[in-house]
Amino acid sequence: MESVPLLDKIWRGEFVVLYGARASGKSTRMMQVMAQLTREGFICIYVTLELINIKSVESFWISLGLSFETSIKSFAKFFGKNNCEKKVVLFVDEYDRLYDADDDIRASFLGAIHDIKNAKDDYSLWSCVAIGPFSILHLSSNRKTLQMTITIDPAIVEDIYTRTNGHVGLVCLCGKEIHVYLIRKLDGRRRLDFLTWLDYTINSLQEAVLDYPTFRQMVHTLTKDKARQAMQLVRSAFVGFFDLVQIVNNEERNLAEFLTTEGVLIRDEETKDGFKMSSVLVDELVRRKVIPELFKSIPNSCIS
Repeated sequence: MESVPLLDKIWRGEFVVLYGARASGKSTRMMQVMAQLTREGFICIYVTLELINIKSVESFWISLGLSFETSIKSFAKFFGKNNCEKKVVLFVDEYDRLYDADDDIRASFLGAIHDIKNAKDDYSLWSCVAIGPFSILHLSSNRKTLQMTITIDPAIVEDIYTRTNGHVGLVCLCGKEIHVYLIRKLDGRRRLDFLTWLDYTINSLQEAVLDYPTFRQMVHTLTKDKARQAMQLVRSAFVGFFDLVQIVNNEERNLAEFLTTEGVLIRDEETKDGFKMSSVLVDELVRRKVIPELFKSIPNSCIS
């Protein structure tokens, strides 16, 4: 497949396959196409399935999220259409790795791609390019893919973006939770409604976040006594508030930089002086798991 025909298919918004023998130049053509698309204003995301954990559906989605994190800061750039003005093209290399995965993993991943393809108006993902040897032409997820095809209420997409602020790992985690735990709660039209999702976020999502290795380590670090000053700053200036806060004091700036490194805050890269909570989910995690541990005299009702 030459680069020009491939570009034509991508420009038309098709979900396409770039296949060929090993060492046949697929990667070179892919890099040429990505460079061309970037010059034309597309956002190109590259991920390889080579290093993805395929032991279970849960480990697949978590490791996939971490892979995205190395190549793009905000997964919402292709997850929610309203959150990105540019068209996004996703390149998935080593696609044949799905042959080694269980049916449930193939069904979950291919079902998610199928759902996005059939509801493109709700997503900024314009095209997806699967890359691999000739064998990927025959890759499917059998009947389970069809059984897992669902319609997600657009309000859920908006809520996920609001809760995660586009954090790639958290967005993937939310997607995994939907595919693993909420499939059985679909209505007769195989639609996941917002109230079902909201109930899950209240009762179960926070524990899923805490079980995510990155955030489990975050809680471990922030509950140490040496993080007390930094968490005092979070309590006084950031918890429950999601607009930028200007930090001009040098000591507080150092604390804010530490919190940014730990993933609690994000910094305004234009002014360099503004900081805010990285996401609603992290805010909830800090209020429920960190502050009560560090400041035991504070009633839970004051922080929940």
